[in-house]
Amino acid sequence: MKVGMFFLRWSIGFGLSWWMGQLWGLAGLLWFRASVALLILGVSLEWLKMGWQGVGWTNRPVTMARVMRFAKQNPGRLWLGWGKVWGASELKRQVERGVLDDAGNQTTSAPFSLSTEQCDHLLVMGAPGSGKTQLFLWLSVQAIQRDEVLIFVDPKGGDTIPLTLRRAADQVGKICYVLRVGEPSHSVHLNVLGHVSQASELATRLCRLLPISEQQTIFTQFSWMALYRIVSGLLLLGHPLTFVGIRQHLLNQGDQLSREGVVLKGGEHPIVRGLKALARHDAVHYSKMVLSLVPLLEVLTSGRVGALLCEDATVPFVTLEQVVERRAVLYVGLGSLQDAQVARILGALVLGELSSWLGQRYRGGNHRAAKIQVMVDEAAEISGAAFIQLLNKGREAGLQMSLAVQTLADLEVALQGTAEARMMVGNAAHLLAFRSLDPESRRALIERGGSVRLRARSSGVSIRNSGFFGVRDRSDGVSLQRPWQEWPLLSEQGLSELKPLEYVGHFSGYGIVRGRISCLKVPRADSS
Repeated sequence: MKVGMFFLRWSIGFGLSWWMGQLWGLAGLLWFRASVALLILGVSLEWLKMGWQGVGWTNRPVTMARVMRFAKQNPGRLWLGWGKVWGASELKRQVERGVLDDAGNQTTSAPFSLSTEQCDHLLVMGAPGSGKTQLFLWLSVQAIQRDEVLIFVDPKGGDTIPLTLRRAADQVGKICYVLRVGEPSHSVHLNVLGHVSQASELATRLCRLLPISEQQTIFTQFSWMALYRIVSGLLLLGHPLTFVGIRQHLLNQGDQLSREGVVLKGGEHPIVRGLKALARHDAVHYSKMVLSLVPLLEVLTSGRVGALLCEDATVPFVTLEQVVERRAVLYVGLGSLQDAQVARILGALVLGELSSWLGQRYRGGNHRAAKIQVMVDEAAEISGAAFIQLLNKGREAGLQMSLAVQTLADLEVALQGTAEARMMVGNAAHLLAFRSLDPESRRALIERGGSVRLRARSSGVSIRNSGFFGVRDRSDGVSLQRPWQEWPLLSEQGLSELKPLEYVGHFSGYGIVRGRISCLKVPRADSS
């Protein structure tokens, strides 16, 4: 619409100038030619300004250098494309026009940005292809430019995201670690057991990897007890914590650990007594009770996942603490399209290790040493207890999480409960929605936006016919009223008709915002 008005306005200007020059014979005068030249210059400058702001060119890519330049020049702001705050005055104009479903036509050419002073979590919803991944690329390159720690968990594991992160990290001289399940020989290996200080912590972390339907059964409780005693024995005797060692001692009921503990610590040590009781347990009953742990530990000690979680001299073996100390970038590609179960397990391990390390960091008093950005695309595929714990308590340790889901129903299925899904949504201070076809997801944003009281204009016409003793009397009436009515700031139809890369968000401290982003153009490897 703005592009059409642009051409109409300047076409009329040129037409009038040409007509006046021909009518009054001014075409040959120097001052008239200079005026026309200035007019052409004004057209060019306005057109360039529109192109710079992206007005009318919703599909025009924006360069990564431009997004990073904004972050460098505005270190306290987070650029979210172009948009404007949507309040009662804008809704009133819509109501008076009688149009309540044109959400995609309400964006503006002005850049929109948020303050980065507060660590507020962000939940992004949208249908496939609506713009979630592109938004995360915008957020990622700005975090890299601000010298923040970035951990990007990508369940799908494509090529676009790691390529973008590498290019952005190269621009500012940061280290970018890439871990991909499908390519263990070309990936860094990650130590997810580097910050275990208590046996109960690791036992809980491993039991949470079991299916949610099995986590409240007596079998899981027995498995937790067995893991607790074995990990306690490993810590007591000074053995390194590895999944291979845990699996080995679990299968032999901790017999080897109990024997070694008797020799080194004595048979009356509390941990040794627990190991001895575990070793004397009936073998048939024991094997049935820990049956659910066997396939889990098999996954963690063999195949591609086992290779990624163990130390190898040929590839870097890093911890999350090293990633934070170096203010590096860590990309974790889980490859859920190939094996969703393995992706869920590995993603939960990474988040569990992050939660454990953040707890130690917070207790140590240096929880503001470096801001950590965690971005999880398709978060429903790895949602669990560790996820909720990070959302609840990670903010105090300098953690900011950005999650992307397609619908709220995905979270309800993953967490097997509406209350748990609502808990994740409630922990996100910022809620952003691209085009969504799910009514529940749209209503969540509509409820967050709230409503306002407006005077709605209504008119009516009344016609009354009456007769008395055969005489007809006709009187007409016209009424105009402006009663107060409650109007929601957003409409479901408008949210379902957003174009790709257009969004409606509710941001803490700003209210409802309508905006859009552009595709991020990543430089090639051979470009400077």
